[in-house]
Amino acid sequence: MTRNSALSLLASASLPNTACLGTGMSNLKMSFTWSEMSGQYTGDLSSTSKNPRQLSLAANELAADTSYTFRVVGYMTETTSLNNSATVVVEVGRQALDARITGGAFRQVGRDSNFTLDASNSDDPDDDATAFAYEWSCVDSTGADCGLILDEAETVSVRDGSLAVGSYTFSLLLSKADRNATASTTIQIVAGSPPMISIAPLTEAKYNADAGFVSLSTAVSSKLSYSTYWTAVDSDVSQLFMASGKASSSVSGKLAVVVLVSSLTPGSTYSFQLTATDSDGSSSYATLSLVMNEAPSSGSLLVSPSSGFSLDTAFKFTALNWVDEDLPLTYVFGTLEVLRSGALDETTMSPFGSESADSTYSGVTLSPGSNFTNYTVSTLVHMCRQTSSLPV
Repeated sequence: MTRNSALSLLASASLPNTACLGTGMSNLKMSFTWSEMSGQYTGDLSSTSKNPRQLSLAANELAADTSYTFRVVGYMTETTSLNNSATVVVEVGRQALDARITGGAFRQVGRDSNFTLDASNSDDPDDDATAFAYEWSCVDSTGADCGLILDEAETVSVRDGSLAVGSYTFSLLLSKADRNATASTTIQIVAGSPPMISIAPLTEAKYNADAGFVSLSTAVSSKLSYSTYWTAVDSDVSQLFMASGKASSSVSGKLAVVVLVSSLTPGSTYSFQLTATDSDGSSSYATLSLVMNEAPSSGSLLVSPSSGFSLDTAFKFTALNWVDEDLPLTYVFGTLEVLRSGALDETTMSPFGSESADSTYSGVTLSPGSNFTNYTVSTLVHMCRQTSSLPV
């Protein structure tokens, strides 16, 4: 698992054979106590979940690159000498750095204007205290070095007149200890001093369709008054902006716009362009790419046994062979209501527990299905960041 994932552990326990321990023993209650044995976790584990069998820790509770040993002791509440324990080792891995350059994937800058390379929105999801190291480089359209001396800093300024008219690719190598990430932006130097545009970087690497909408914001500087025009480049969706309460294919006169993420196609990448034109007719533009997440695929949900008795049979759920380019996956198992038509009501999802990196969930008893659907109960597995569900 990773630091930004929640942890959920469920203890499975059964009552001892009470034949030789006297009558009534099977009616006694069991209690559970959780602890962390390595000393790496010093928080309170006594009230992390309403279910005493379950240990739940929120995201960012555990440290990256650390191994934890959790122990649970199950015992008879009124006879504590009757007990047993189990341990599990939880490895919290490290995550990749997220290098970001403010301004957009592409922007035009006048040769007579200064401009800035800004990596301040770069992120370490592990929140390691080690400082970032920055290394900038620049090549022209032929791949040759630009000849600039760029500071090894979070923000770098390039003076006006430093580059001839043409296209240049600026790259950032972001490092922290033995981890690193890269980002790049293309800057086209044009004659004169047209409006300068900087689009703020997105907060997510990918977006889910159920996110609803996302806001794009920019800053424009110009010596003259200017106008702005937002559009999407080569989009498969015609109306993807929200303007004046309705869907639109473009937006004029705004620095910030709202994109209808729910209308976009999962797995596709969209390029948004802002053009600014000053009162002398000089113009420039900048673009930003938005990537849509795609649901995990090619997997299945195995339930064992496939049938049983309500509130009695203990079922085991296993998510098998799911494929996604964004790893690791996390899972939530649960049920959906089956309608009379046989369709599933996706608004009725009832999870068995919290999100977990474990692809198996055991010991679940189910309530009976409806007689209108031949007592069928639909189960599902929900995977971060998208949902795939399979009825059984």
